[in-house]
Amino acid sequence: MRAYLVFELRRLVREPRMAIFTIVLPVLIYSISSGSGGTVGDVTVAKYLMVSMAAYGALVGALSVGIAVSHERANGWLRQLRITPLSPPRWSP
Repeated sequence: MRAYLVFELRRLVREPRMAIFTIVLPVLIYSISSGSGGTVGDVTVAKYLMVSMAAYGALVGALSVGIAVSHERANGWLRQLRITPLSPPRWSP
């Protein structure tokens, strides 16, 4: 399982758009917007922004997996995995 995780992480590094939208963009928006210094109730705006940008990054990361699966199906990679002797839980996305 560790080898598969390393493989997936390397694949993510090869796709720079994913890293930009899941890591760089939320950090950039947070750093630009957090200087306002206002408060909402007892919580500062910077804390709200940090949580919302973390949620944004997590959602983009989770939803972009579906796009990768569709590309793999179009390329025939999932078909290739199905004809190997691996059991479906070992290779299913």
